[in-house]
Amino acid sequence: MARVYQATDDSCRLARVESWRVNCFDGIGKLDSAVISSTKARSFFKPGCDSLIWMSISVNYCNVLLSLGEFDHARSLCDSALVRWNPRWPYSLALNGLLTNRAIALANLGEMDNALSAFRKVLSNARRESVKQNEVDALLNLGAIFGMLGEGGGETAYLDSASLYMEQVLVEVKRMGDRQGMMLQYINLGRNASDRGIFRTSLAYLDSAHALASELKDGRVLSDVALVRANSWLQAGQADTAYAYLLLHLALKDSLLNIEKVKAIADVQEK
Repeated sequence: MARVYQATDDSCRLARVESWRVNCFDGIGKLDSAVISSTKARSFFKPGCDSLIWMSISVNYCNVLLSLGEFDHARSLCDSALVRWNPRWPYSLALNGLLTNRAIALANLGEMDNALSAFRKVLSNARRESVKQNEVDALLNLGAIFGMLGEGGGETAYLDSASLYMEQVLVEVKRMGDRQGMMLQYINLGRNASDRGIFRTSLAYLDSAHALASELKDGRVLSDVALVRANSWLQAGQADTAYAYLLLHLALKDSLLNIEKVKAIADVQEK
């Protein structure tokens, strides 16, 4: 694509292509290449190009900054782009990306109150634009923030709020038929209930997660479920049952490691 647009001297489309390359390089962990492509993308962008291309470049570059741990820079970049956002523009994934990245940067900077406010804005925008996946992602992030605030014996109200958002996510992923998402939410709710001392509820959620993980043959989730079950039974005062589930977790974990070793050896042999 880049060669075609270089031949026709189409600078605006070259900027868009380089922005896509930034996203791909970030996805495979080649952050140095991602930074180079982001610089190229911005150099190709000229007056007269669609402003949404610039916003897309900003989102993808911000993704790279988050991967690099440059949270202050990421927040500044998102703030700068959002100030220039025109509310009359048509729907664009870029707005959700900028709002979400800004919220993630704030959370990593430890500004939890500001992060909560930012994620609520993400949720409001997703609902206004009627993009269900963006709404689910915003709910997930809000649940995660409240969960972080409630860790280590923090305010139980935070854990209650986290549970509220997780339950909303569960409702939505059920509507979407997302079995993977359902399975992960059952685990999250199981952990949350365990942290709140509601052990029967925790075990019920974990039973649902275990059933879906068995159907989907997801060994990693089965291992995680066994570990959370062990913790719930231990806190409920049932040390023998907790020990049995801990042994199951370790056995499943060892099995996963062995499978990964076999795959690694097979990859080496193939190469």
